[in-house]
Amino acid sequence: MTDEHNKRKRIYKPVPLLDGIEEIKQDFEERIEQGDTTYGIEILDDCVETIRKGSVTFIIAAPNTGKAVSLDTKILTPDGWVLNRDIKVGDMVVGLNGKPTKVLGVFPQGITETFKVIFADGREVVTSPEHLWTIQSSHFSGDRVLDTEQLYELNKKDYFRNRLHTPVYSGEHGEDKNFLIPPYVLGILIGDGCLTQTGLTYCKPSLEVFNKVKSFLPDREITMLKGGDVSIKNSRDLKIQIETYGLNVKSYEKFIPKEYLEGTSKKQRLELLQGLLDTDGYQTKSYNEFSTTSEQLALDVQQLSWSLGYDCRIKTRMGKYKKDGIIKETRPNYRVTISNKRTKSQCIIRDIIPWERMETQCITVDAPDKLFVIENYIVTHNSAWALNIAVNLAKQGKRVLICSCEMGAGLLMERQLVNLLGTTSGQLRKLYTERRDTANKLMDSLIEDEKYRYLYNIDICETGGATADDLLDMYDTFPEFEYIIVDYIQRVCGIGTEYEVITEAARKIQTYARETGKMFIVCSQASRSSNSDAKYGKTVQTDRIRGKGSGSIEEDADVGVSLLEVEEEGQKYILANLFKNRYGAKKNITYKYLMDYRMNLRLQQRGYDG
Repeated sequence: MTDEHNKRKRIYKPVPLLDGIEEIKQDFEERIEQGDTTYGIEILDDCVETIRKGSVTFIIAAPNTGKAVSLDTKILTPDGWVLNRDIKVGDMVVGLNGKPTKVLGVFPQGITETFKVIFADGREVVTSPEHLWTIQSSHFSGDRVLDTEQLYELNKKDYFRNRLHTPVYSGEHGEDKNFLIPPYVLGILIGDGCLTQTGLTYCKPSLEVFNKVKSFLPDREITMLKGGDVSIKNSRDLKIQIETYGLNVKSYEKFIPKEYLEGTSKKQRLELLQGLLDTDGYQTKSYNEFSTTSEQLALDVQQLSWSLGYDCRIKTRMGKYKKDGIIKETRPNYRVTISNKRTKSQCIIRDIIPWERMETQCITVDAPDKLFVIENYIVTHNSAWALNIAVNLAKQGKRVLICSCEMGAGLLMERQLVNLLGTTSGQLRKLYTERRDTANKLMDSLIEDEKYRYLYNIDICETGGATADDLLDMYDTFPEFEYIIVDYIQRVCGIGTEYEVITEAARKIQTYARETGKMFIVCSQASRSSNSDAKYGKTVQTDRIRGKGSGSIEEDADVGVSLLEVEEEGQKYILANLFKNRYGAKKNITYKYLMDYRMNLRLQQRGYDG
């Protein structure tokens, strides 16, 4: 924090009680001059009457939707992989840091257009055009949150091709399991063990490996046989366990049991990989290579490596030999190449291809960065009301600044564009691809049409990574904006716990609003979701929804509104509850707004009492 931030002056001036009458008169005059400025959202306009000078309106909403992947995409949970179609609110999934994070919302999107995203190491995933990604690049000053459609357009340009990548997975998920056969030993046995014999032996006469195996099996008698093989004595129980896993197979049929691949700790997965490499592998300065005649084992080793955050690729080679003058082929040999270091190379997006229409579903998670892990250990991401309010203020001639702490300005602009055109991003993209001139004329018509001139009253500023002091300094720089929308407060940065950072930001915004007379609309993510209750007909207590870590701003705000998604008879709605109102007696009033089928929170002009 700079000295300039610390030197921000706050002026306090006592006012005699009766002198307040003059301030009330002035407030009335200003409200008349403003022409009864409204939010454009019925529940606020009906109950609050108007936006007051120096006020702070607090809007709590469930994390936004529209970040969909196919129903058959696997999502990593602490206990293993679960199909997207089977994920429920309250389930735990794995975040970027490997820690469990709760699913706050599950949102079926119906049949949508999709893209297939292909990574440099061959991993791929099918997503909707609106699915959000955290993207890193040498061409960006920091992380960018982009949707799949934006990535598709960027990736077509030579400047960005092979220069866009997702974050590298940490590999820290799972927990230690009590295995009868330690992971390292199992790796040795799978890699070079004779699993079809009555006893347990492996063919690796290395003293280092021998001592490692003994350290993991201290109560077993382990001896070196003539010829270099190693025998594990008194291993009937271990042999039974091998048979239980189904590993008493030939070398070209070997695999890694699911129990060892899923839900185990990073330490145990590293031990398993080390055991495999200590037998059928070798190491260079830059990579490790594992060799096997089993295709399934090669794929399992790749999954194991990806689960640890390592780049891993498979090459297939056909062996040949000559017999009786005839060249014959052996079984294919699979060479699994594993990087020595966790690098971004495997996370580079190689290609994005328009794919088929299919059912998709998005989930939202309670992780601070909104990231969770999907199949092949791809890290993927997880306010339209703010934009709606900005548009309605702009129509009244007011200058509005949207401080977008998460979503890029381009994406917000695109959302407003498709709303005005009454279409979807996918449909607009298709029109642009097939009939570019028509699409350009359609979009240019908005610029030329006088009825849309109000959009010039809205400015969007990308403020990702900004502290509260950074935001206030920026507001001082642009005094022409009377109305400021912060989207959203959990993305404001600072020192301390999440609650401490949010509390400090809220208090500074509230003080700044009072001193400058600027009007703030602060968006917040809900701390918990009641969507599942609403879905299954349970009582929905909209007045009890609270912002994540934002108790302070709920106290300091002048107006508080919570938003909750519900579904009735197949139709989706938003329940908006006014839980706080300093400008009137009305509170705990709930309105119901109809949502469109794409769940963009595009609201009708009028709702109706719920």
